[in-house]
Amino acid sequence: MNISNINNNNNVDNPNCLDEVCYSTLAILVINFLDSYVYKMMIGLMWLSLVFFGVLGNGLVIFIAISYKKLNDITNCYIFNLAITDLLFVLFCIPFTTYIYLFDNWFFGITFCKLNHFMSHASVQSTCLTLTAMTIHRCNLIIKNKAMTHHIARIKRRQKTVLLITICIWIVSFLVSSPDLIYYTVTEQNYESSNETIKACSFDETTYSIFKSYISISHIVSIATTYVIPLLVIVLSYTRLLSHLSKNQRRLAKFSRDDDKKNIHKKKSLLSNLNEENDTRRYSSSAQGAKCLNNNKSKKIKKSENRKKKVTTMVAVVTLNFGICWLPTHLFIILKTTLGDSNPQLLPYLSLFKLFAHTLSYLTPVINPCLYAFYNENFRSCFYDLWFRMTCKSNKANMNSKNNLAIRSNSKSVF
Repeated sequence: MNISNINNNNNVDNPNCLDEVCYSTLAILVINFLDSYVYKMMIGLMWLSLVFFGVLGNGLVIFIAISYKKLNDITNCYIFNLAITDLLFVLFCIPFTTYIYLFDNWFFGITFCKLNHFMSHASVQSTCLTLTAMTIHRCNLIIKNKAMTHHIARIKRRQKTVLLITICIWIVSFLVSSPDLIYYTVTEQNYESSNETIKACSFDETTYSIFKSYISISHIVSIATTYVIPLLVIVLSYTRLLSHLSKNQRRLAKFSRDDDKKNIHKKKSLLSNLNEENDTRRYSSSAQGAKCLNNNKSKKIKKSENRKKKVTTMVAVVTLNFGICWLPTHLFIILKTTLGDSNPQLLPYLSLFKLFAHTLSYLTPVINPCLYAFYNENFRSCFYDLWFRMTCKSNKANMNSKNNLAIRSNSKSVF
């Protein structure tokens, strides 16, 4: 039912009623607010701006990941896949939703209707599974201490494993989203109160009436597979990681205390055995050399550990961003499935909440490239390098054009 048609209602007895459904005064205010031209244009422009920044940011991430070989590690391969899923979501979901919101009509035919829902669902499913795989990889990397390896065969083998995991992620995502290709179609909805016919990309009424219970179950399964189960696995992985880090910290603290005691004891025994001045100098110089080597080694270890912590933090923040931004959308699906049909008076409030949920979920693919640039040093350096190359080329082109103009003017003045 289109709640916007209440504005064209001619029911004299009760103007707040439409199709045997009566709304409260607050609901009427919400409907008028949602139907206002200024508000619709603001929402439309905001969503289209998110499309622009989403395509720009994720397009840059994909271009940089392909262009720079130093980004070929496992985590960056997962980031590359995330950028692809975000780009597909931005291209297939937001523009069509914006058009429907502004014009309240489906113009793109049955093929795009099915493809729109299928690709939107598949991209979200792939994002969830990629975040889960990336989190498990980071946790295993730290817990099993497999970060520093320079064996080329092992690195290539791991990259092949990541490629296989990514292919499996997309296969599962397409299989889970395949019912959308069956259920969604272009339907015509007739509204007697406003005497108009509107095309909509939605469930076929016959299919919906036959498979109503199954569709409700599929919504719950979709929420479980695209949100609840992946986030639960991610939370358990980080809980395991934090437990491991706390145990390691206590173990290292104890080891450092024992090591300090042993060093003091060794130093005293060595100094007591050194009677001559030359021997003392030799000992002090060798001790200083060993100390410098230990300091350099510890600095490298600390730098590696800090890099690992930053990448792990980035994975956690990207996951948190996804969890927060998509929570209202899944809440809306639950509320719409459980309350929408039995309580049509709630439709105006659900429509308002739907706009908020959609806007928040559309922010995810825009925020993610910013998180990659902020937390990932390799991506940030590649961003700077690309920007430097582009600015240098533009400056060089400007200088060449100025030189050409100067040469032309000089040649004209000579003749």
